Amino acid sequence: KAPTPFPPPPPEKKKKPTKRLDNEGNEVEGVSVPVSIGPPRGCADNKGTASIVVDCVVNPSVLAECVNDETGAQRDFICQLALTYVEQKYKLELDRKYKLPRMKYKGDPEEGAQYVRDSSKEASKVAEASPGDVHRARKAAAPKMALGPAPDAELWYAPMRGAALVRAPDGTSDDAWPVVLLPRGPREGFDAIPADADRPRDLVVRLSLPRDRGSKRDPFASGKVAASAFAVRAVMPGREKLVVRLPFGVEATAAVARHRKPSASRWVLDVELPVDQTDFAAAADPGSKQARVARALRGGKKDAAGKADDAAAAPAPAAPEDRYGLREA
Repeated sequence: KAPTPFPPPPPEKKKKPTKRLDNEGNEVEGVSVPVSIGPPRGCADNKGTASIVVDCVVNPSVLAECVNDETGAQRDFICQLALTYVEQKYKLELDRKYKLPRMKYKGDPEEGAQYVRDSSKEASKVAEASPGDVHRARKAAAPKMALGPAPDAELWYAPMRGAALVRAPDGTSDDAWPVVLLPRGPREGFDAIPADADRPRDLVVRLSLPRDRGSKRDPFASGKVAASAFAVRAVMPGREKLVVRLPFGVEATAAVARHRKPSASRWVLDVELPVDQTDFAAAADPGSKQARVARALRGGKKDAAGKADDAAAAPAPAAPEDRYGLREA
């Protein structure tokens, strides 16, 4: 009995072109042909005239379609498409009249040919996940919990040294703050400040959170509070971040946070901030390079006055100790 021959393999199925859809899901006509455009390089034609060559790389199946199309329409379409891509990439305007010389490549392929990596032939790489990757994956997969409201905040101020605290007017979040008060002028709501003063002595940001009946754990003990010159920020676990804008500049390095005795329903934290008492009329120290400061104020350009200042400036000392101010007096 003759053995049964194996059936021939099924014919290879050709991939159907992918349909293109618009924003509403309707099919649109068109052909998408990826083209890799290389950098321009110098070359010469058969007559020795200097020319510019740009490599345009397409899929081999696209070239096969151009060869099999006896009408030449597909070939002309690919050539016009390559010209359009080159114009768009290098902002050029090319002549649409072209010739196809009998050559496979223009120039030396070893010098500046445009190559496209074939990722289909690369072996798949399996790498062990690092601890950082595992941590990021767990963090991304963890369910996100909704945050609670930020702590309530009140702003108080001490009009002078030793005076009782007074509630500041509303508006700590307005863009008009920080406030500048003029002696014997309008108080902008800070009526307790003496008429001859232009700022209070201290600011106090009072933060509060609700307290459950019988709770003994202060939530502010596990939070973070930071102060800058014009703001106080509070970050509490499980709650939104709080930013309180200050109406006056403060000395942030001297800020102190004090836990007040809680009430039956509220936890309270006071952030005490001494107001910066620097005179508003005080000018910045220009240092020993007044000519550079003046030039920077003029926009960095040297004019006749700037050149005169440079000429009048004393030459820099040669010793590094004198040049960088390292010599002890």
